[in-house]
Amino acid sequence: SLPVRPSAKLMDNFESVKDKVDAVQESVAFAPSEAPFGGAPGVGGGGLGDEGAAWGHDGEATVRGRAAPASPLKTSPKRSVATVQCLDDTVMRYQSLRLGACSSDGRGHLMVAERFEEYREVRGLSITTGEAERILGTAIFEAQAVDSAPPPSGHRFPRAQEGFDYRYTAVNPMDLASDGDFHSVTLTRLEIKPELEYLCVPRMSPLVFRAARITNPSLSALPEGPADISVDGEFLHTTPLRDVIPNGVFRLGLGVDMNVKVSRNASFDERTSGLMGGTTEVAHTLVIEAVNHRPHSITLEIQERLPEPSAEHKDDLKVVVGKVTPAWSAFIPEENPLLKSAYRWRLTVASGGRVEARANYSLEMGSKLEVQGGNRREQNS
Repeated sequence: SLPVRPSAKLMDNFESVKDKVDAVQESVAFAPSEAPFGGAPGVGGGGLGDEGAAWGHDGEATVRGRAAPASPLKTSPKRSVATVQCLDDTVMRYQSLRLGACSSDGRGHLMVAERFEEYREVRGLSITTGEAERILGTAIFEAQAVDSAPPPSGHRFPRAQEGFDYRYTAVNPMDLASDGDFHSVTLTRLEIKPELEYLCVPRMSPLVFRAARITNPSLSALPEGPADISVDGEFLHTTPLRDVIPNGVFRLGLGVDMNVKVSRNASFDERTSGLMGGTTEVAHTLVIEAVNHRPHSITLEIQERLPEPSAEHKDDLKVVVGKVTPAWSAFIPEENPLLKSAYRWRLTVASGGRVEARANYSLEMGSKLEVQGGNRREQNS
């Protein structure tokens, strides 16, 4: 009887499992695209139809993961869902990663430690979590207040120059107070021999302005900011300094030099010419004198500008340049490249010496025309 008992038991179990499978067929239906294990709907994994039951150990019956044939249901296709992971500042905090302990829920996984935990580790403090959070919260608040504070007047925060970053190493070590305020520190000292320049625009003002032409001798750029100017050990003024690349040339204004005097005198003569006096000619003569009272010779640049007809009156008005002594040269001002008819002299004036520059030009137009504002275009200065 021993060989028969397992068979009887298996048949009883089979009938029980078959009843359960029939119930599943009536209550569960999968769409073809949703069939488990990628197969077509149906019952049985090891056989066909009712023979789809598989036999397990000890004569127990098991059922493979398939379902009954699906009824014709209308199902909408599933949409692909893209998962976007937002990265925050914790992603790059490698020094804050901690491996979960064996006794923790996150064992075997890297987790980002809380800031107050790092604070306790670094300081080696035996304080409570609440005390660490309070201390760290105060420090973060004060640090954020410093970050949001604007720089002092005329200053700016560092930034890349011409696509390059620069590092500045202080000549000597220094202590910087942690008080949330800005401090001036000495990073380096450069010995520079400037070239003094003297400039005057007598058409606008007879004052002579002095400037220092400097070449940056360092391998690092000079950052933008205010420059304090001192002459012979005495503070003169503060002037803004723009970014200067290595070996770049820049100028620093030194104010008005009262030891150099310039005067400008202008005269004009109006007359008619041509057949029946059809053309009016207004001749102007400019005489500029410069006197140097400094104990050394200087190079003085004198800038001058002639009238320029507007585009719509170029055919009616002509500006003719006459004799100029010494010769001047045309130039385009850096600060105003659209300015036309600009000229300049570069004159060497000895100590206690006097120089003179002359220029003649005339306006030619029809005798029935007149320049708006008057034919005389020059005033003495």
